[in-house]
Amino acid sequence: MNEPLTIRIFLALGLIAAGLIIVNRPARKQIPG
Repeated sequence: MNEPLTIRIFLALGLIAAGLIIVNRPARKQIPG
């Protein structure tokens, strides 16, 4: 892939990392159901 590194790529990586952290952190409150 010959794409230059743009701010959009770093923003996307940041969103992915934030999503992984949110999903993997221990839940303090379990949603019933």
